[in-house]
Amino acid sequence: MRMKKKLIINDVNELEKEFYSNYHLYYWLSKIHLLKNCHDKYENVKSVIKSDLTNISDDDYKRVLRTEMHFLYFQMVETLFEFIFTYETNGDKQIWINLINSDFKKNYKKIEDLNEYSDLFQGKSDIRDSGNITQIPLLRWIFYLNLNLNLSNSEWEENLANIKELLLIFASDFSDRNEYNAYKHALRFYNSSFRSYIGLKGSNEMQVMCDSNDSISYLEKKRSNELSTKELVVDRVYITTKPFNFNIDYNKCRIIFNMINNIIETRRKAFLSDSINVNPKLFIFNNIDIDNDCLPSYSLTKQSFSI
Repeated sequence: MRMKKKLIINDVNELEKEFYSNYHLYYWLSKIHLLKNCHDKYENVKSVIKSDLTNISDDDYKRVLRTEMHFLYFQMVETLFEFIFTYETNGDKQIWINLINSDFKKNYKKIEDLNEYSDLFQGKSDIRDSGNITQIPLLRWIFYLNLNLNLSNSEWEENLANIKELLLIFASDFSDRNEYNAYKHALRFYNSSFRSYIGLKGSNEMQVMCDSNDSISYLEKKRSNELSTKELVVDRVYITTKPFNFNIDYNKCRIIFNMINNIIETRRKAFLSDSINVNPKLFIFNNIDIDNDCLPSYSLTKQSFSI
């Protein structure tokens, strides 16, 4: 017999206010700019940040900063979707409680399965407008509640379309769990620059597929359908290399911060306006150049070889 569970909370409303009052929103922004500024202004700060680290070269130290930005991006994607799925499933109430009850494995699958027809992009939310109940896109409600920001209908459409495209990019990046796990569990990867070329056999002409200062190389297991039988499952081990771009990772981290900012600040205004003066600074995403700011210029984004 499955045991029933009961959660006891003394004051849900106060817990809600405590969460929105104290959520460390600028933790993300501080860490983003700590990494960015230490990297870009390295010569000005290296005497401080590299003190007592004489055995680490400047190039290696800067590569660590770039790698940390890359995996901060993964952490922020995970955080963003935890918020999104919690609000999508449970609404505005009891956010802190709902977050601790989140099924992260289920959410990983939802991120992996996210597509343009997902409920997140097709759903509607009821809001009260001048005493009347009206419907707005669920995506708009998650990031803006019922605030209109003085945007025209066409501006709202463009804004939400960009948010949708960005979320699909983030979901696609995050769904390669082996890369993130190689970082989280035992730091089982190595860094290097990465260049790859392709050309016809016998030809001296080569086309650059990828040329990146940074990449992650790690091991992963893949099922071998060719060698597996009904009685025996066979996995092969591959070494996989994925290039990454520091500035693109920085851009995506900043965009995700802006999205989390909107989620938190709109609800601070809704839940705390009676006790404190809340004037949220909200971001729109109409002017983002997604192709240049969020997508790599190289065509080869992953390379695997069996070993």
